[in-house]
Amino acid sequence: MRTTISALAVAAAACGGDLGDGGEADSSLLALGRTPGGALYHAANCLPQDERARLVTFAPGTGLTPDHYQLFVEHLGNASGLCVVAVQYENTRLAAACCTTTETPDGLQDPDCLLRLLSAKSASEPERMTCTDGSLLSVPSARSVEGAILEALDHLGMTAYLTEDGNEVLWDRLVLTGHSQGAQLSKFIALTRHAVAGVGSIAGGVLPIEGQREFPDFVYEERVTEPALFKAFHHLDDADSFRREVYDAIGIPSSQVRTSDDPSSDCMENPHSCVIVDRAMPMEGGVPAFLNDWEWLVSPAGRPGPRSLRGLATLFKAVVDMSRGIMAVGGDLHADDEALLLADGSRLQNLWGINLYPEDAGPDWIEFDSMINIRPRDGNRSRGVDDEAIRARIRSVVEALIVPA
Repeated sequence: MRTTISALAVAAAACGGDLGDGGEADSSLLALGRTPGGALYHAANCLPQDERARLVTFAPGTGLTPDHYQLFVEHLGNASGLCVVAVQYENTRLAAACCTTTETPDGLQDPDCLLRLLSAKSASEPERMTCTDGSLLSVPSARSVEGAILEALDHLGMTAYLTEDGNEVLWDRLVLTGHSQGAQLSKFIALTRHAVAGVGSIAGGVLPIEGQREFPDFVYEERVTEPALFKAFHHLDDADSFRREVYDAIGIPSSQVRTSDDPSSDCMENPHSCVIVDRAMPMEGGVPAFLNDWEWLVSPAGRPGPRSLRGLATLFKAVVDMSRGIMAVGGDLHADDEALLLADGSRLQNLWGINLYPEDAGPDWIEFDSMINIRPRDGNRSRGVDDEAIRARIRSVVEALIVPA
């Protein structure tokens, strides 16, 4: 006789599960959209009605545009179910070339100049500045990272991520990611300007400065976003020791740093670009080799791994919110779990009832069967889940939380 536990528990899943068997086919059909400001976005996920309270932005590396990162936007959006937006900002010039104290950008940086530079590129504060070589840098508001993000969200009508007047971004709902210079600016914004939901640095660092400290003061002192919310990923052959020094200075936990030693010719030729840039990265079966690392980067930091339910009971009733990536487990009825999630802010159309059999080792340990699933208005006329894509999303949420037998 199967039993259930009576205690209700809500657990948050990572942003999404694995790509799954159908991911590659879905990817080939996916269309990317573009805003007037040049941002590239995942058309299927970046919708006005999106209320997942977690959105991914991406800032390209020096001299690159969102078009160089189409695979990142497409595949990460497919795999995570999140809106992914890559923005265009003023990145035509190597950041180190503006504030160098030597004749080459390889030298140490003037700390005051570097702070102005990062502020200009991040938020147009100031809009115009003079570099150490006397050249002028101009960053109009729409060409700063923050301005480009606001333009993209406003164009897409994604009001859940904007203040009521539409003039400001709700930064605590955004995961800022970036490559190289874009990663440095994402870290700067999170450390000095806005508390964000997370930071994903890809082959990024912070320029070293002249002075008593190796890096600018904001790396050590100004931390608007907790370092525990930062994650970083790079190739081992891409200045590994330097990047780790940056991570340590910020205070990023070692458990939130990932590296790759991929030996492919792509990475041997250009380890700085192979982890993210189109046509520079290795592919595996039509899927970017580092997709799992990208998914990890944008998943909530510091979250424990999946739990095992074995030995606690042979049957658990559960309700999954496939949009928020969370689930309630252990109610006497599916309606109990559903009520808990609704009280926590979930929307009814995103909730699906399932049964879990943690002692079963096969694929049937997740059973799609509940009275709450009968919703003709939403196109589901049975106790099961008729849409295969929804079943796959439910599985990805569950498997991010619960370890099967």
